[in-house]
Amino acid sequence: MLKWCNARSEKEGMKPAYYTDLSFTNVYKSGSIVSYVDWSHGYRLPTESEWEKAARGSILGAIYPWGNSSGIAPSRANYAEAGLERTSPVGSYSPNSYGIFDLAGNLEERLYEDDYFSQ
Repeated sequence: MLKWCNARSEKEGMKPAYYTDLSFTNVYKSGSIVSYVDWSHGYRLPTESEWEKAARGSILGAIYPWGNSSGIAPSRANYAEAGLERTSPVGSYSPNSYGIFDLAGNLEERLYEDDYFSQ
């Protein structure tokens, strides 16, 4: 996934975000180790904290994007125990308070782990 972020950045004439060295000269293109991220350039995956903020919307401290008032249900998200056994089309569930759809369930999230307080 990270190599595709870099590839798109380069395709659009942008400096890539992921590197294998601290001097940001060796662009990550393959393999399993990405050691350094230039947060100010290129396409990149959201950090864990960025994704969580987007998923929760304006609701803070809740378990689900829709709050704590009701648990997870097949009408709110696609998840393993719902028995759907397939992905759902984008927009299948109501958006959160930011107007973002489908950030609960459906597929595993791909994030770049970060330390929330280091940003």
